[in-house]
Amino acid sequence: MLKAPSLSKQINGQQLLWFSCSNSYIIAHKDINKLINLFVSNSKKSFFIRAASEIMEVPRSQSEIYYEEIKHFLSADPIHKKQLPKIIPFDASLRAFSETYLVYGKVIKVNYSHKQIKELLHPQIAHLILEKSLTNNQTVFDVFFSNSTLNFYKNSVLIDSYKQSDYPTLQGTFCMQLLCVIHEKTEEEWLGTIHASTVANEKEAILVIGESGKGKSTFTTHAMAAGLNLVADDLSAVLAKNKHIYSYHGAISIKSGAFESLSKIIPGFDKLPLIFKGQKKRFRKICSAI
Repeated sequence: MLKAPSLSKQINGQQLLWFSCSNSYIIAHKDINKLINLFVSNSKKSFFIRAASEIMEVPRSQSEIYYEEIKHFLSADPIHKKQLPKIIPFDASLRAFSETYLVYGKVIKVNYSHKQIKELLHPQIAHLILEKSLTNNQTVFDVFFSNSTLNFYKNSVLIDSYKQSDYPTLQGTFCMQLLCVIHEKTEEEWLGTIHASTVANEKEAILVIGESGKGKSTFTTHAMAAGLNLVADDLSAVLAKNKHIYSYHGAISIKSGAFESLSKIIPGFDKLPLIFKGQKKRFRKICSAI
């Protein structure tokens, strides 16, 4: 069944398409949006290819590719229905590494089965470590790698399992679960998360949007050094009920290209530990309070 967008709105030269059936959205270039509209008006392949070629001067071979991609996108459910998690026995013996964190008065303990698994999640919240472990109102997450899968648990209940190559999905799920605990919300209460950084003063806020590597975190750090407060870096969560952006206390990841400029305005910047990802990528983490 084809699912046409329920709302289409132009924002800064890009087209925002919203699908009411799944409460999801995409942002498309204006030319891609024209192709989507062309497909929605008449999904017959011969018509689409002829119109794309004649009206938009798209080569026939490329028109065929666009047709198949748009057909697949509009035919699929934009939000895949979650399958019930597999029954995977919880094994507390896999708790090789443990850290306890404190944010907004919430005590969160995370157990990791391997050092490499800890390195996926811990650096982002290392500044929230609670040296003295507390058990009061504690939420416990476990991240175990076994049988070639990453298994993520909350209070010993499996949330989901991931292939080893799907660690970015695990990181996203982990951030969402932390948001839910910190702000006492369920996942369904969030309108969504925006790939953006947010800084604010007592009256106004700035939402910094851009592709990865385009300087969101660098701009955010400069703004903080100038006196603005960090709301969230790289992941800004919007609550459906009031459309407000809620804080996420993850550290800011600074890439090596910004080291020189930030070392001049951030006291002690050069003493922050380096985090290596691959042979060339280097990061420094800055916590939410400069």
